[in-house]
Amino acid sequence: MSMKEDDLSYLPLFITEPVYLFDEEEPVTSVSSAAETTPGEVAENPAKRERVPEEPSADNNGVREPEQPAYAAGEPEKKEPAPAPVPPKPLPFQGKNEKSIVLAIDTPTNQDQRDLLKKIMASVNITGRDVAMTDVRGLQDPASLPPHRLLISFGVEDPLLFHGEVPVPYEIKKVDHQSFVLADSLSTLYSDISAKKNLWEVLKKLFVA
Repeated sequence: MSMKEDDLSYLPLFITEPVYLFDEEEPVTSVSSAAETTPGEVAENPAKRERVPEEPSADNNGVREPEQPAYAAGEPEKKEPAPAPVPPKPLPFQGKNEKSIVLAIDTPTNQDQRDLLKKIMASVNITGRDVAMTDVRGLQDPASLPPHRLLISFGVEDPLLFHGEVPVPYEIKKVDHQSFVLADSLSTLYSDISAKKNLWEVLKKLFVA
């Protein structure tokens, strides 16, 4: 007796264990669900593409670093220009300073002292128009002094007047194109004849050929 190819009645004669038959299915090439779109569909509809949110950059403590300005390759980082220095306020003075001679004092002068100063200057042909008499109390910057080629200090031993080093009294100190002399105060000169002589000797070196 011939058996049809799909007649399986003979199987119980050879197999004693239970046998289960399943309908054949087409092989599955992907574990994705049937509802997933195909690559072609994704290309046609970019809106269907899955987007992964970008994570902000963070340091080891989980704190997000502040954004830094971007500069072109090779371009130096731009810096704010430094503020321009403010020039010191000039000291007020008496006279015209026509010969750039500064007479530095630190106390108000009385009439007797002013008359003495005029006689001292007149002895070497210097007038009030040639000099600038200025009160240097509280001097903080030498640049605030009137322009001068000669500075005579009457009793003021401030190093700022002499480029940092106070000269020996009645000796001429020269720094570049400037000369400096330290004399006694006007009150001492008024009453001390030897102080007058010392000042006269140094003035002759400065003004008398």
